[in-house]
Amino acid sequence: MSSPVDHQGPSNHVKPARSRWLCWFVPGIPGPLGNVTFLVGCLPMALLLSLILASRSHRHARNLVKNAPADKPLPALFALPDFSLTERSGDTVTRATLAGKVWIADFIFTTCPGPCPRMTRRMAGLQTALADLPDLRLVTITVDPKRDTPERLKEYAAKYGADPQRWLFLTGDREAIYRLSTDGFKLAAIVEQDEVQSTDHPILHSTRFVLVDREGQVRAYYDGTSEKDMERLAADARRLAAE
Repeated sequence: MSSPVDHQGPSNHVKPARSRWLCWFVPGIPGPLGNVTFLVGCLPMALLLSLILASRSHRHARNLVKNAPADKPLPALFALPDFSLTERSGDTVTRATLAGKVWIADFIFTTCPGPCPRMTRRMAGLQTALADLPDLRLVTITVDPKRDTPERLKEYAAKYGADPQRWLFLTGDREAIYRLSTDGFKLAAIVEQDEVQSTDHPILHSTRFVLVDREGQVRAYYDGTSEKDMERLAADARRLAAE
């Protein structure tokens, strides 16, 4: 994809772009204002594209899960890769840290003006509904690590009543988070590979929740904005914890 060209005025001078996404939506607006306008301006398109991409990438996985009889275990879709991220407490969390636990993951960022607050409320609901499962963990991963420091995540978690022993909030290297989301969890992310490190706005992410078993294998996906899917997720988490 070529850089945008400024056609205003008599010259066809090509301006260097901070981000191709940013220049599509807010040409000529630099700095933090551009990032804010970018988030507001592209959110409807981003959500639509995210739903389309997620639908295509997870069609086979959803069919496997839907076809699984209620009295039989959920299918093991694939194993997650190793990862190393930082929890709001400052502790390092890896795949091994969560070994032996059933866990539910989602990706958000704390300044999100779109679906993230609703997703976090859904996760808070799961924390309450599944409070009797001692081996269950909830794992929220930010897609905006530059702004979502451990201190910021600690404030955000407290706002939603997150139990620090059961609900983890993770941040870390931007590219590592991008790869964990796309290559690890196989979730859609609307950002170009060469812009992961060259831009600083949040990675536009999927709204899916992911259920992971004690061996670090993905077992199912759920729409994080759907009450019906959250009910199904809670039931499946109980089934998985009982295996």
